[in-house]
Amino acid sequence: MKLYALPLVILTAIAGVVISAQKTESRATVLTNAKLIDGTGKPAIESATLVIRDGKIVSVSPSDSAKAPEDSEVIDHKGKTIIPALIAGHSHLGMVRGKKAASANVTEENVKRQLDRYASYGIGTVLSLGTDREFVLKLRDAQKAAPGSGPRIVSAGLGFGVVNGAPPVAGGLDHVHRPATAEEAKGQLEGLAKLK
Repeated sequence: MKLYALPLVILTAIAGVVISAQKTESRATVLTNAKLIDGTGKPAIESATLVIRDGKIVSVSPSDSAKAPEDSEVIDHKGKTIIPALIAGHSHLGMVRGKKAASANVTEENVKRQLDRYASYGIGTVLSLGTDREFVLKLRDAQKAAPGSGPRIVSAGLGFGVVNGAPPVAGGLDHVHRPATAEEAKGQLEGLAKLK
């Protein structure tokens, strides 16, 4: 090979890498004409365009000056409002099924069903207080490893109650710590601390 051909080979190799990288980049989704409340306290943008790629918002701008990337899916959101995800600040994951609350309802299937329902309501974080079995903590850890796979679970683990007292067993809260002594309480609290 002659030396003058070497730069052409290198240029071709670089171009191949760049083209290959461009092919693996995902298609953008563009939401246009939506009212955007960003949660910072700034006034809403009455007609905003959001560009989303790989599950992340990569740009926000007023719709009248926005340009959609080539080969993007454009969805008109006129008349709709976009807000940050909401937080469910007090829940007991899995406790309710239909109209009944009971400890027996706390199954992995029911917790996943409730998390899907929360996501459909725009809830991005769920604070679950005092009823979480080990499988809920495993779901929480799996979500940490795959952000965006559903509402984030913030768990208090199993809660604490009083022997023969609150929270009421009849209300479905029979699966909580009910220490009879200070030593039991300390041991149970130390066990919870290891699960954070």
